[in-house]
Amino acid sequence: MGPRPYFSFSMTSSLTHDYFNHAGYADYPTVKFLEDLWDMGAHNNSVVIIFGDHEQYPEIGKNIRQNQERLVTFFDVHATLVQLLDPTRELSAAEKAESTPYGQSLISEISPYRTCERAYVYPHWCTCQVIQEVSVTQPEVMKSAVITIDCINNELREQNSNSCPKIQLDRIVSAKYGQLNDLVLRFVKHENVVIDRNVVYGDRIVKYEDYILTLLTTPSERIFESTVRHDVVEDTYCVVDVYEQNAEEQDSNCFDTHRLKQYRYCNA
Repeated sequence: MGPRPYFSFSMTSSLTHDYFNHAGYADYPTVKFLEDLWDMGAHNNSVVIIFGDHEQYPEIGKNIRQNQERLVTFFDVHATLVQLLDPTRELSAAEKAESTPYGQSLISEISPYRTCERAYVYPHWCTCQVIQEVSVTQPEVMKSAVITIDCINNELREQNSNSCPKIQLDRIVSAKYGQLNDLVLRFVKHENVVIDRNVVYGDRIVKYEDYILTLLTTPSERIFESTVRHDVVEDTYCVVDVYEQNAEEQDSNCFDTHRLKQYRYCNA
């Protein structure tokens, strides 16, 4: 195959799509394919994974789906490949420490509270936001709340003015402030990445900050959660995301668009 790297993702379903019993016809060409790879020495610098799309291990499938929204690294990919060598065998603590000291197999559930430190991600590469509670009376919070309500009402008015009432802010239930950690904002470059590692930092660059709000609105005591991004240089605010926490599906029947269905509440 030469020194040039290759990647292939292939799906074969024609044999078994209509008749499961035809799976046996795939045995010989599959074995021949693997033998040819072995004979040409491809296994010396390649990884080949063969899997089916019908789960034999539903718990593993659930973990993999959950891990899509978790903090993972390439160390975890390596740990997964190690476990795939014998997926039903549980490695001892000593074996894990030796073979995958920095990673956790993606076959197992990754904690939703995993931090960059626990995932062995250096602080200046950690893009996880630092979140902290802030006062609901803080001027930036109050302005973010007003802009959120205006955003919802503007879109409802433009799309379906006859069906949806104007939403008003009753009170700000809670507010959080989020920003990238200081080392990410100051990182300039690496020196000596492997031996005698050194990280060069510069002046702190702050361009934006996020406010995560929980808002109680009227009518009908609807609760919305929004993320509003504040550009501190231009002093502008932008609603990044907003959804209703206590929505019920039948309340959104008067909306046709997915965007509006986030807001849920309509006149009867």
